[in-house]
Amino acid sequence: MKKNTRKLFRRSLLVALILALMVPMFTACKPADGGQATDPPTGGAQPTKAPTAAPTAAPTDAPPTEPKFGKIVIWSNEGGPWNAPVPSDPEYLERLHDYILENAGVDVEVILPPKDSDAATQRLAILLSGNEQMDAFKGNVNNYYAKGAIQPLDDALAKYGQPCFELWPETYGGGWAGTKGTDGKIYGIPNLPSLAGATIYLNKHMMEKSDLDTTKLPTSMEELYTILKTFQEKDPAGDGQTIPMLLDLYGMNMTMAAGYMDQGLDWNMKGCFDKTDQKYKPYVFADGYKDFITEMAKWYSEGLIYKEAFTINRERQMELIGMNRVAATALWYTTVTTPLRDAWQADDTVDLLVPAELKGPTGYSKSITDTGIEGWMVPKKSKMVDSVVAYIAWLQSDVRNYHTVHQGFEGDYWKLDEELPGGKYAMVNIPPPEGQNKKYYGDFFIGGSFAMTQKIVSRQADGRVMMDLQYIEKHITDTVRTRQPATMGFSFLFDLAKIEESVSRTDMNTKIASELTKFVMGTRPLDEWDAFLEELKEVGLDAWIEAFTEQYNTHKIK
Repeated sequence: MKKNTRKLFRRSLLVALILALMVPMFTACKPADGGQATDPPTGGAQPTKAPTAAPTAAPTDAPPTEPKFGKIVIWSNEGGPWNAPVPSDPEYLERLHDYILENAGVDVEVILPPKDSDAATQRLAILLSGNEQMDAFKGNVNNYYAKGAIQPLDDALAKYGQPCFELWPETYGGGWAGTKGTDGKIYGIPNLPSLAGATIYLNKHMMEKSDLDTTKLPTSMEELYTILKTFQEKDPAGDGQTIPMLLDLYGMNMTMAAGYMDQGLDWNMKGCFDKTDQKYKPYVFADGYKDFITEMAKWYSEGLIYKEAFTINRERQMELIGMNRVAATALWYTTVTTPLRDAWQADDTVDLLVPAELKGPTGYSKSITDTGIEGWMVPKKSKMVDSVVAYIAWLQSDVRNYHTVHQGFEGDYWKLDEELPGGKYAMVNIPPPEGQNKKYYGDFFIGGSFAMTQKIVSRQADGRVMMDLQYIEKHITDTVRTRQPATMGFSFLFDLAKIEESVSRTDMNTKIASELTKFVMGTRPLDEWDAFLEELKEVGLDAWIEAFTEQYNTHKIK
């Protein structure tokens, strides 16, 4: 039995690696949620402490034990393998698999998603509807609950989930509420609080080469426009290769649109509240939004926004950034920090600057999301819900468990340096030998939690804090210099399944995204804006407004 377990793992691992090498090298995905124990949410008995075992040394030739919780198959979409330059080393994977089996009592098998976002979406849909085993995946809990694709976790959390509750701080608000269904049951283990993860970054080196003052960051859209024009004229990348600004539809909207609106942009619901008629409408109806798109169209027509910005995927975005062609970005923060990590480690002058005081005509330009609604879920067909929850609880119960599965064995690419006040730990990152890649990129990792990142003060050997962690520490939960959506604090309560009975949100979102791209790129004139709004009736605008307004009025904070 033990021998067969090892053989099956090797065989499935080989298949996964072969598939990973066969798929096109494109990247998908963004954004996941987050301290001090509170009473567990309603539903289920008081959970008991899950068994834990802090990692010590990596196993060598010791045979794996029988799994206490059986075998689970995870859809490994936490992000590590997607961003990896090469697949993880098979021998390292086997050692870590055996370690998890011995210490957590779970036999974990991995399915690596294709790096192409469309292919990944299709593959996940097949896994959710087909007969192939798949027991855990991360995504928008509301969406999958509305589709009836996931099962409640309350009973399993009551048995094994106390560490998950203890990790989530009270200050993060309703993270657990955001993963509940309308029946009051929990359908996901949350991993994010309200976040402002999309940001404008200015490349410090590019500013210096363009003779711009790096101590004077833009505070208005006019000042940002002037900086982008300077990048274009000075061409700091050389040979006409400079991209003044790289963005995508999400980043453009979440970092700048609120500066033209009377509220933050609700990207989860894709809507806004119209105060004139007290109705909740698609965000393109927001007062001032057309002015925003008009400004973006101007920037695009002048060559300030990369001409292929709306047609490339995340991997290509990261490639362009890594080539040192991009002077400014409006993207999810790790899309920018990840490809610059090696350069930052080699040169302490490499830096990204955040114009945190940036405002538009109506106020701060950046939007913050409502309570996180992403989390780890168990498909409805899975029979391994206890095992999945026990595994995540084991990971979240101890920083060493968490970081061993996330980054590899302690001493290889990280080590805990000291325990700090407030229950935090100092962690030193260890880079791989020069000219070599890491041997592990987080294939077995699930249950990622923003709260765990807050327990770690992660530094390089020279004491510097990595750029992505600087952003997390200073900006990502900033509620002062961001705009909140009108549904802040209750959008996660919307009954999306009921909404879907009236209208297809996918059809509406697709239509809006397609036409906005045309307006910005100039392939559709802005004098057709009103006609565009009228065209939304073809994809159910009236039903959309009625269904969302009902949910808004039902759940708004009185």
